[in-house]
Amino acid sequence: MKTKNKKSTGPKKILLVLATFTSNLLIYIFQFIVDNQNADYFLCTSLQNYTIEIFSNNLTFIYPFSCDFPVYAEGILNFSNFYDLDGYVYTNRPLFIFSIYIFYTFLSTVFSAVDVSSIIILHGSFYLAQLLLTVVIAFLIYRLLISVNLQVGNKVYLIPFFISLSPIFKWHVFESTSMTYTFLIFLLGLFTYPKKNLNLYFFSFGLITLIHRSAILIIIFLIAYELYSKKLNKHFLKSLPFYVIPIIVYYATLFFYGKYSDFNADYYRQFVWVLDYFKGVETRSSGYYCQTPKYALKCYFIDFVKTVKYLAIPTIYVIAILLNKFMNLATGLKVLIYKAISFTFLINLFWLFIGWYPPVRFTYYGYGNLVIFLLIISFFLLNNLYSKASFLMGYGFYFMFLNHWNHPLVINYDSYIYLSIVFFLFSGAIENFYNKRK
Repeated sequence: MKTKNKKSTGPKKILLVLATFTSNLLIYIFQFIVDNQNADYFLCTSLQNYTIEIFSNNLTFIYPFSCDFPVYAEGILNFSNFYDLDGYVYTNRPLFIFSIYIFYTFLSTVFSAVDVSSIIILHGSFYLAQLLLTVVIAFLIYRLLISVNLQVGNKVYLIPFFISLSPIFKWHVFESTSMTYTFLIFLLGLFTYPKKNLNLYFFSFGLITLIHRSAILIIIFLIAYELYSKKLNKHFLKSLPFYVIPIIVYYATLFFYGKYSDFNADYYRQFVWVLDYFKGVETRSSGYYCQTPKYALKCYFIDFVKTVKYLAIPTIYVIAILLNKFMNLATGLKVLIYKAISFTFLINLFWLFIGWYPPVRFTYYGYGNLVIFLLIISFFLLNNLYSKASFLMGYGFYFMFLNHWNHPLVINYDSYIYLSIVFFLFSGAIENFYNKRK
């Protein structure tokens, strides 16, 4: 199997942006215009009509409105007084709020001469942040692929398509949410840490933790992996404290100058229910709450099964392709896959203790991101052009028509899902036949 890359300067960033925007536009047109009767989030989010005036003409469009939107808006619109917000829900995501505030300030300036409501500008600000995130993730995936000598070439511009169609992005790239950052965190945990600028490397992870707190898992996984590999050294340990510097600075200033509260811990008792349980404090065990060890295991297992069911078809395809090609995989690629599976285990173990289990969401952060990543690897492992074309059709049909995971049935097997199965089967069969002839 040829896996060597030609020398390349890497993908052009502007083309990655255009590929991402085109993918998002196609998804928006299909999901919210062509097939909007099936664009049901079931929980929290609804579709609303918005109107803007362009050259004296009113343009009405549909856009999702999340129940979290007003809460995020409060922090963005009052960012200059962020520390004074009493009982603010998202105090623990300051850099996420700040990033949206930057885009909001930019767009407000651009559209200052036009009558555009602050709500529409806020929606645009969230989208620009998600667009940038998708481009960054696409570039990181590219770096991981070439690090194991997979041949990428111009097919790198398909990566934004794969990311944008993945469920967490397809359904939430147009929303006010930080859950898409879990894919970024998943990927960052797979990189080998640099020998130079290690202080800055860990410091940046501290900053990402102020976007999504699960970024701490990157550090835990790095330490565990270094211990397992028996490569933990003084250089690593001396640089490690740089991770906590931005976190300590932020929370210290918040305690001294602001009004700190942890809404998720105080209201939902996320993670802290474990302490409550051992202290003998009454915990919650109804609805999405499963806050005893027994119920937490039961609820999380049931939810994990739902996630596996939700992604069953692509999971089977990934397993079949990787098993078929495993003996010929380069050592570096095998190590990357092992690391991805190991990190997934850690991520899912972490979310086991949250104690609040809405459908699929938290199990997807590990397992779901793993499946999407391995699907992308599988595509770049395919040698036959027709097999790749069938894969693209199968991937496109499956994820474009895949319902939101909040669906009462978890997944609705409509004719398009069955059609995707046919294309995935064709892809696997063609590739297998081609390899045997080769």
